[in-house]
Amino acid sequence: MTPEVPCNLEAEREVIGALILTGDRVPEISPKLPPGAFYDVRLRKAYEALLALSLRGEPITLVSLRGELGPAQEHVFEYAREAAEKVTSAAHLLHHAHLVAGAFKCRVLHAMALELVRDAREAHHDTQAVSELIEGAQRAVFDITLENAHDRIRGVSDLLDKSLAALRDPSSSGITTGYSAIDRHTNGCKRGDLIVVAARPSMGKTALAMCIAKNVALHRKSCVLVFSLEMDAESLVQRLIVAEAGIDGFLAPGGVRTPEENERLVRAA
Repeated sequence: MTPEVPCNLEAEREVIGALILTGDRVPEISPKLPPGAFYDVRLRKAYEALLALSLRGEPITLVSLRGELGPAQEHVFEYAREAAEKVTSAAHLLHHAHLVAGAFKCRVLHAMALELVRDAREAHHDTQAVSELIEGAQRAVFDITLENAHDRIRGVSDLLDKSLAALRDPSSSGITTGYSAIDRHTNGCKRGDLIVVAARPSMGKTALAMCIAKNVALHRKSCVLVFSLEMDAESLVQRLIVAEAGIDGFLAPGGVRTPEENERLVRAA
């Protein structure tokens, strides 16, 4: 019978079987998978035993696993042994570990959602309780997000080959901003970059950002998403049109302009 909560029992068996098969990849998987990530209690206990063996630096084999579990947990060992016998390769161990971790996070979200529904039914008449409920939900989601960030922590040794290849590949530069002076310093806009444009008020920070967005959208045919905390969408588009037309952007919308400027605005739009 399939459990009603999110889980991936097949992936759990694959992980345990592959860890027993390889014998040396527990340190690689343990930061990604806490014991609680295993929904099957037998596999969870087998995983805890593997963690204990690895922590002590002992070899991981079926014999050592049986000794760690002891006679009282012979049924756990037999289940883990069956999982190991069905695994012929550990090539997809990391993928299966991610599946188990994803199912675990979905279970956490599932339990949190049920608790929120219960609390919401009790709190809807109390304004303070509603505020506390929302804050609690935000903290819970943030905790899960933080766990995802920890999953992305990687050692330098894992990144050396890819980083060296990127440095030697001329095509690895980022998306050009349309301004060669900026590109020389940033090597273009690359995935994961945060580029801060700082200056005094009215120095053209927003105009520069919108011109870069325009260059990327028009010349590189790439999608650009702009967020602004101080200007509405119409004002941002007006900045784009004025910059493309090459006229004074400080003139108020609808202000006095020459017929030539108005024509350039139309062409730019």
